[in-house]
Amino acid sequence: MNPASKIIPTNYTVSTTAVQIETSPQNEKTIIINNFGTAAIYLGNASTVTSSGANQGYILAAGAVISLAINANAQIWAICASVQASLNVAILELV
Repeated sequence: MNPASKIIPTNYTVSTTAVQIETSPQNEKTIIINNFGTAAIYLGNASTVTSSGANQGYILAAGAVISLAINANAQIWAICASVQASLNVAILELV
């Protein structure tokens, strides 16, 4: 990893309303998403992500971690089916 790269930990509370956890980065970057909550969350690329049906997002189980390489101008949204989930997002900025 380049010494100029940095990790920016960020916490979100995810509920039944979609929350944006990545807001159109200027450069490509890698983000690590850790679901510290007790409920699964669903990840998508738009505010229309849901926990079921046609717009169901990618499921991230409670306690699970995922690493995503995202392009500039990407958006990541999260939603929970019924209970609030605490979501820890570590953003690794590549330079």
